[in-house]
Amino acid sequence: MNVHTFGRVTGVIFLLVGLLHILRALQGWILTIGDFTVPSWFSVVVGIVLLYLSLQGFQLKK
Repeated sequence: MNVHTFGRVTGVIFLLVGLLHILRALQGWILTIGDFTVPSWFSVVVGIVLLYLSLQGFQLKK
């Protein structure tokens, strides 16, 4: 796998997961892992970080 393909694949994966986290926070979906309920603000932070990583992945492609 070359650098261009790697950048595109990671960019798409991070973009999809980041958008799902933002969508979860906006829709108010409940995420429970074991007995712990993950707060919505955490999904916003994670979503922003993942969208940034997606941007970096697409820039790596260049």
